[in-house]
Amino acid sequence: MDNMQENSKKQENFKCLVVTEKGLTGTLNQCLAVAERLKSTLTVLEISPRTILSYVQPFIRICVGKTFAPHPDTYDYDVIICAGRKAIAPALWIKQQCKKAGKHPELICLMDPKIPPRRFNLVCTARHDRLNGENVYKTLGVPTKFTTNDFASTATTPKTVAVLIGGSNRHQVFDETAQQNLVQSLSQLTSLGHRLLITLSRRTPSELGKLITTTLHQDSFTLWSPNMETPNPYIEFLAQAEHIVLTSDSVSMACDAAMTGKPIYRYDLPDKKTNNRVSLFHKQMQDAGIIRPLSFPLESWTYEFANPADLIAEKIEKQIALSS
Repeated sequence: MDNMQENSKKQENFKCLVVTEKGLTGTLNQCLAVAERLKSTLTVLEISPRTILSYVQPFIRICVGKTFAPHPDTYDYDVIICAGRKAIAPALWIKQQCKKAGKHPELICLMDPKIPPRRFNLVCTARHDRLNGENVYKTLGVPTKFTTNDFASTATTPKTVAVLIGGSNRHQVFDETAQQNLVQSLSQLTSLGHRLLITLSRRTPSELGKLITTTLHQDSFTLWSPNMETPNPYIEFLAQAEHIVLTSDSVSMACDAAMTGKPIYRYDLPDKKTNNRVSLFHKQMQDAGIIRPLSFPLESWTYEFANPADLIAEKIEKQIALSS
């Protein structure tokens, strides 16, 4: 067996641990999007803070093993993938325990760890995070669990628009004026003969859903909100739509949409501060020809978007091969 075959066998059999803070679904999904593309046995550890010390991590790391729960059942891992501030110190601690057990796992951090990247074997982050370092690998956008195949089996319905609506965050605000202007834009789309497939998020202002239902003609749209008992038809809406309109607050939502290869229009929310990372991301996506500001009438165009999950997984496998 040559070295390449040996490395391939090791990669197919390695053990991967994902560490995130419990409740951070978006962060976990990004980690899983990468980890599930690796040829590995996967374990997920969602941790919860146990002491006040966890709130000063990873900047101050004191008695880390006592600051979170649960602990892994074993310290026999080849790769540890972590993301989110409160998962950083536990992941570093787990790597130390693995070393004590005779293992030397690669520690991979997704997103900006807020501490020097040299603490990790590899830091994979989006370009808009503006993080630099010898072991920093940058991608356009963030990992998404979707692939192009997820949308291939559903026929596109002409004149149908998927509308993905988020909400306020630390970078942008979805105030009353922004809500009214969005509904006016949606009304204009229906007047042009488009049917809307609208999905709201947990951050969407509750009054916006009411404004949509009272303003738009009931036959011109389908609306899903988180308070409904039915599952979110997010992927079905993206698959059926001919065009996509989304609010500018979410990076992951835009990356999900880009996996369809369909024209994406952006409805801009007011920035809380200039030059924020979300606005920078959308500028990068616009410069790449993937997203355009919302305008009428809707046009069609093509683009290429490489899923960061695929790129990062390939980078990790190369890292493992080099260290084998």
